Amino acid sequence: VSPATLTILRENASQGLDTIGSLPNTRRPDPLGKSGEQVYAVQFVGPRAYVVTFRQTDPLYVLDVGDPADPKTLGELEMPGFSDYLYPLGDKLLLGVGKDANNAGQLGGIKVALMDVSNPAVPTVISSEVIGKRGSYSALDFSRHGINLFQQGTQFRIALPVRVNESPFASP
Repeated sequence: VSPATLTILRENASQGLDTIGSLPNTRRPDPLGKSGEQVYAVQFVGPRAYVVTFRQTDPLYVLDVGDPADPKTLGELEMPGFSDYLYPLGDKLLLGVGKDANNAGQLGGIKVALMDVSNPAVPTVISSEVIGKRGSYSALDFSRHGINLFQQGTQFRIALPVRVNESPFASP
C-alpha cells in the first residue's frame, strides 16, 4: 500500500492542531499512489491540491480540498517520469519539472510537462519535453528558487537553467 496520506489540520483554541480531514479514510479508502510509491511533489491552489507520487510512473492526483473535512480525489493522470516541482500557470494549467524515467523506473533527463487541469476529473498532458539524458540537472535540483516564471497577459515565460548531459551512459 502507498504510504501517502493527506492530513488537513486546523488550529484549536489551545493553539494545538486537530485533524479535521484525511485521505485515504473510511469513506474514501482509495490510496494516494500505488504500492511502493513515494510523494515527490505537492501544490495547493485554492480548493485544489495536486500530488505527484513515483516509483515507475508519475501519477498526478487532483484533489478537492474545498471542504477540509471531506477531501476527495477528483482525477488522476499517469505518465512516464515524475515531477519534483509543480507550478500553477493561471487557473487551467500546471507546469511540472522533474525527471524522465523508463518503464522500469530508471531515470533519464530533465522532464518539463505542461498539463491542462481545467477539467480536474480528466487532467491531460498538453506537451512534455525531455532535456538531455541521465545525469542532466537543472537549477531546481539545488534550490526551489531555481526557476523564474514571468506572466505577461495570457503568456508565460519560463527560465530554467540546466546542465545537459548527452551521454547515454552517465551515472545517476
